[in-house]
Amino acid sequence: MKQINLATRAKISAAHLSYILSGKRRPSWRVAKRLANATRTKPALWMEGTVADIRAALEQRVNGQRVR
Repeated sequence: MKQINLATRAKISAAHLSYILSGKRRPSWRVAKRLANATRTKPALWMEGTVADIRAALEQRVNGQRVR
């Protein structure tokens, strides 16, 4: 899954997702819940995890596809 697709599924902008994935921003609780639902992860990963933690979790299959 590409970042744009993940952003669409989580109902956030691609730019916002890019900032989160680069570690420049932390998501709000609402956005963390949306990202968790879209990636089948836990909101705490998005709220408290490091960029490396998030990227490692996304390397795992998300609906049969990897997030790039």
